[in-house]
Amino acid sequence: MHSNSKYPVEMLSEIESIIGKASSVNIRQTQQQGLCLGIENQYGSVVISVFGGHVISYINKSNNKERLWLSERAVFDGETPIRGGIPICWPWFSSHATQAAYPSHGYARTQLFTLVEVQEVTQNNQVTNTKVTLRPSKVNQYGYSLINMKLVVTLSEALTVDIITTNNGGKAIALTQALHSYFLVDDINHVKLNGLDTPFDDKLTSTINNSALSNYRLVQEVDRIHGFQHAQYSNIQTIHIVNDNRDSQASMHSIEQSGHDSTVVWNPWIDKSKSMDDMENDGYKTMLCIEAANTVNAQHPLILAPHQSHRLSQKIL
Repeated sequence: MHSNSKYPVEMLSEIESIIGKASSVNIRQTQQQGLCLGIENQYGSVVISVFGGHVISYINKSNNKERLWLSERAVFDGETPIRGGIPICWPWFSSHATQAAYPSHGYARTQLFTLVEVQEVTQNNQVTNTKVTLRPSKVNQYGYSLINMKLVVTLSEALTVDIITTNNGGKAIALTQALHSYFLVDDINHVKLNGLDTPFDDKLTSTINNSALSNYRLVQEVDRIHGFQHAQYSNIQTIHIVNDNRDSQASMHSIEQSGHDSTVVWNPWIDKSKSMDDMENDGYKTMLCIEAANTVNAQHPLILAPHQSHRLSQKIL
């Protein structure tokens, strides 16, 4: 990993002012990863890059294991999207619907985020809940106007990441987005997924409505969009990433998602890993993306009515 990014001096002063007397939040600035926020409380620790509002580490103190995969070749130059962690894809997912020249996965992940608020809950002199709220520096770009977004990262017994989008205008807005989470796994050849029991569109074969998988393992490159029956975004989906080898049937990750109409499963496998400069050749072996998303593949894609807000949420247990 390497970094040469520079951050305005006034940004540091503003962050320090907002953090104030909060004991569980601090500023971390390293040559390798640039400017980050660190959170540590009774239950775990989190590192958030100010570039992209990008969570790059989550350790739960229940077992002190890293939950997120971050490429050893990830670039931290303040311009290139960070490979790994939890990228924020907003206000569109994948390619833009009408403008092919627009950046893939939107513009939020390639700009600085500003810290808006820090909240703590303390019990018995220990911080048990830390919530930080951030916003992109430049929300309205590429023809988007009167749209607002905030990113809320909450560390308690679990890590919860929310994208809250508000349409402040008088016209409806089509919104696609994703929490593009990279999970760290022991060995992709011994991974089984539970809880993804819906049909899927396969981006690699350009086929739609493929039958649900009863025995969900990965043996090759995968890029799938599973539909989710969300009932006006009120339902919660629970997915388990299971270590399915002979010695263990333990769940490595349990994930709760809401506000989504799609779950994306992605692993680049061998050839694509080798083709990416910011990923190790064998990086695919220890990562798996499970993404809470709103996509154009949904039966009824998300439309934000005037003055409507929407919350996309992913909780890592």
